[in-house]
Amino acid sequence: MISRYEVQTSEKLGRHLVAAKDLKSGETILSDEPFVLGPNSDTSLVCFNCYLPLMSKFVVCKNCGVAPICPGDGCPDHLAHKKWHTSTECDFFRTLKLTNGLHPMTMVQNVGSLLALRAFMKRNVDVKAWDEFMKLESHLEKRKNTSAWEYSDNTVKFIQSLHVAGVVPDENLIQKICAAIDVNSFEVRGPAIPAIGCAEVLRGVYLKAALLAHDCVGNTHMSINDNNVLVCHASTNIKKGDIIYYNYTDPLKGTAIRQQHLMIGKYFKCTCNRCADNTEMDTFMSSSKCTECKTGLVSQTTPEQWTCHNCKNTFADGKISYQVQCCAEKFGVINKKDEKELEEFIRNVSLVLGPNHYLLLEAKQRLAGVLRDTINREPRPTKKLMKRKMELCEEILTVLNKLCPGISRTKAITLYELHSAIVRLAKKLFDGREITGSAYLDELITAEKHLKQALEMLFIEPGNSPEGELCAKALEEYRALKGTMNAVLDGIHAEGKSYQFTEETNAMADQSSVLALMILAVGVTVHFSLHKVEEGHVGVYYRGGALLPVTSQPGFHMMIPLLTSYKAIQTTLQTDEVKNVPCGTSGGVMIYFERIEVVNKLEPVSVLDMVRNFTADYDKTLIFNKVHHELNQFCSAHTLHEVYIDLFDQIDENLRTALQQDLNEMAPGLRVQAVRVTKPKIPEMIRKNYELMEAEKSKLLIAAQHQKVVEKEAETARRKAVIEAEKEAQVAKIQYEQKIMEKESLQKIELIEDSIHKAKQQTKAEADYYHLKKQAEANKLLLTREYLELKKYEALALNNKIYFGNDIPKMFMQANVGDSVPPIAKSVQVE
Repeated sequence: MISRYEVQTSEKLGRHLVAAKDLKSGETILSDEPFVLGPNSDTSLVCFNCYLPLMSKFVVCKNCGVAPICPGDGCPDHLAHKKWHTSTECDFFRTLKLTNGLHPMTMVQNVGSLLALRAFMKRNVDVKAWDEFMKLESHLEKRKNTSAWEYSDNTVKFIQSLHVAGVVPDENLIQKICAAIDVNSFEVRGPAIPAIGCAEVLRGVYLKAALLAHDCVGNTHMSINDNNVLVCHASTNIKKGDIIYYNYTDPLKGTAIRQQHLMIGKYFKCTCNRCADNTEMDTFMSSSKCTECKTGLVSQTTPEQWTCHNCKNTFADGKISYQVQCCAEKFGVINKKDEKELEEFIRNVSLVLGPNHYLLLEAKQRLAGVLRDTINREPRPTKKLMKRKMELCEEILTVLNKLCPGISRTKAITLYELHSAIVRLAKKLFDGREITGSAYLDELITAEKHLKQALEMLFIEPGNSPEGELCAKALEEYRALKGTMNAVLDGIHAEGKSYQFTEETNAMADQSSVLALMILAVGVTVHFSLHKVEEGHVGVYYRGGALLPVTSQPGFHMMIPLLTSYKAIQTTLQTDEVKNVPCGTSGGVMIYFERIEVVNKLEPVSVLDMVRNFTADYDKTLIFNKVHHELNQFCSAHTLHEVYIDLFDQIDENLRTALQQDLNEMAPGLRVQAVRVTKPKIPEMIRKNYELMEAEKSKLLIAAQHQKVVEKEAETARRKAVIEAEKEAQVAKIQYEQKIMEKESLQKIELIEDSIHKAKQQTKAEADYYHLKKQAEANKLLLTREYLELKKYEALALNNKIYFGNDIPKMFMQANVGDSVPPIAKSVQVE
């Protein structure tokens, strides 16, 4: 396969893509899978597996216990095919949780760093893609000491805190990853929550698409499908060797805003033809009205000066910039959903700014959307609303045709809205008899032209995107529009008029009868030669009874009148009804199938062969006759009971199989989709017998069912009694076990109290023993002879008794101490 592009390098553009062959508008240049895809840096929490927003709750991955994912049954089925939380990442998170204690809330708080983390992990997973990623332009030196560098510090600290593979990643490497993502990523529409349509904007890095050079008038059109695959189409014809450009800015913004956007996000100043032209390709999107001549437009010629294109007067940049700033601030505060405020803004600002100024274009786009909603909402919108919407769309298209040549998403939507307004206004005028049928048809043809252009651009959009859904809606409206046009044309023909009669021709016809006859002849000729083939049909042609080897698609066509005739062959699903098919069973009973429906479809490519072999009424031979034959064969091989009761549910499938087998040999382009067979009619007597038999069967079934009910009731009563007995036994068992547990608890308490009392008594006895022992030891040391003598004298000194007589008591006298009593005590006598 020949490559449609090749990579080249230049000093100005660096690595970029050029066309390797001539490319036509709408041709696919490249398709690219994302190197890495993830949430934006300021996004809300999303599922790490499918990127669906997690509104209120989430669960963590069962394997790693870290990554937040969709709760309940997991990710929706339509998103489950693409798993962004890969097994490699899951193992990586699980290892970090085991080694570093990574907590799920850490990932939740750093969801904005997930994209950079996944890109960092690619270095060991996909080395080749990682090398290509590191070659992308990052402008790392220009980012240093900027807010973008500081903003990425959070990501740097987060990734470094993970200690991947036991080391701290280099700060400059992580900053380079963040820079490459910021400079080269594309916005991707994330999956929406089905109930509310809420979705997050993602960012994806596409290694091939990142090499596209920038131009404010690009020659490519980008779209990203539901599988997140980026597809790049040529929006205009591109010659071999030409550079392939993509516009990374909004084409409906002025040069100053586009340059600012590119400098902040891409770190370069655009020098394309549009940026170098102060008229912006004669659209004057940034120009103001001249306050001197009142008619000219003022454009910026130098950074400090603006010049009028008409009177050549010059103005200071500060004055014009202040006017634009005031208008922008005014636009920022108005209600952009209010028709009156938008109209007032456009009316007032048009006195200061040029008619195609980007602020006015944005206001006109907003106003067109408001008018669209109003027209769709009101049952009878006014002509004024529809005319105003048409004016706005035409003004916007004038600018888009210059700035967005070829395929453009904005242009397609604008063309669709313009067609819608034209159709509704023309119908309103025609219904009010304000225009003729010919004028109505002219308006419908104009609308059809706009709708066709829109469809040509929308066909390449992904099916489930808003633009893809608009394409499907536009297709339905195109079919409806063609039907309306056919009906109007039929009405014109019915009145003996031709659409090709213009007003000038009619005026001349009034002056010349000869010319009128000629025109009438032409009209009659056109009437008999012009014919239409409805949607879902293919036209075949006969001349002199011979089939011509040509066919025609849906639409208007011409043929030679009188000599050539045509027939429209349906190529969509159609249902052939075969009625009253008689057949006899093997027992000789004649029955009738009242209606048999055969759903079939003829392929458009087989129309000519089908008509040549079986005529335009091919279904009579291949369907109707074949149904009779197959049914009779089936009935003749089975009894009435089998046909009517036992095998009736198999008739439709057997009939479809038999029909398709023969068609595969005789007419391969004809497919039988389904067969529906109604219950056959049988003789009345037999039918009554079947009814009686069915009635008896019903009685039998009722009796059997009643028996089952009685059995079930008895079984229920028995099981209820068993359950009650089991419940009582379990309750008694629980109560018995409870009493035993209470007694055991009391016994344990008493044992504990006894042991406590024993311990107390034992401790007290030991204490008393110790006290007495120590006291005895102390007494032994204390009661010496000298101490006892001292105590004796102290006691005698304290004694108050005086004894008289010869016999003095000796109770205090001991053998061992008697000798120590003073002699005076013995000689004491009382006279």
